[in-house]
Amino acid sequence: TNGVRGYNGKARHVVYVGGRSEGFEAQDTRTYQQKKTLETYVKYMVLRHPEIKVAGHNHFNARKDCPSFDVAHWCREIGLKPENILI
Repeated sequence: TNGVRGYNGKARHVVYVGGRSEGFEAQDTRTYQQKKTLETYVKYMVLRHPEIKVAGHNHFNARKDCPSFDVAHWCREIGLKPENILI
């Protein structure tokens, strides 16, 4: 997929269904299952590629509400090492 110009060839893009309230405002709507699946995927990728940095789309794009949750905070919650979190 294409997500961020200049990074598309060296990045993995993860998409989830949701992220908006009924009024289409940014809101963390991830279900427990979505959170666990995302955690499993991210931890697997870090194990396979220990040098990677995990970041939200908003770190590269003017849309500050994409994704609709704080990726760095979430990464710390799931126990990623600071060197794997793009701040």
